Amino acid sequence: MSVYLYYETNFIQKKPIYNLTNTKLNFVMNNSLASKENIICIPSGKKNIYLNTEEIIYIEGLKDYVIIRHEKGREVIHCTMKGLVEMLPTESFFRIHRSYIIALKKVLKFSSSEIEMSANGKVAQLPISIKVKNEFMELIKNR
Repeated sequence: MSVYLYYETNFIQKKPIYNLTNTKLNFVMNNSLASKENIICIPSGKKNIYLNTEEIIYIEGLKDYVIIRHEKGREVIHCTMKGLVEMLPTESFFRIHRSYIIALKKVLKFSSSEIEMSANGKVAQLPISIKVKNEFMELIKNR
């Protein structure tokens, strides 16, 4: 959803000055912190959250929110899984379920139905979707 700011020359004609959504995305893409290797910038409300992708363990989706579990704790962010998948490097992350994205380097164990991840000293067991199970197994074998 785009939000536009308008200025009025008269009561009939309104012209958009700029699109806030595009401006926010351009700021994020051009930001010097976001351009560093392995750092992603996630817009969340009025603030931006900078995360090192190597510290992310897994991401859990809850409707319009996602919980990013990382080595220092967790972040709850208002965004969709689809939008977050596009920000992450594809060679390091894999979507194993409609509600979970995992960091491939952080996998402890896996079976045909679930994956064990270590999150801050606790072991999390995450389900693997039947649709992507074979693709995941091939990816792990080739690594």
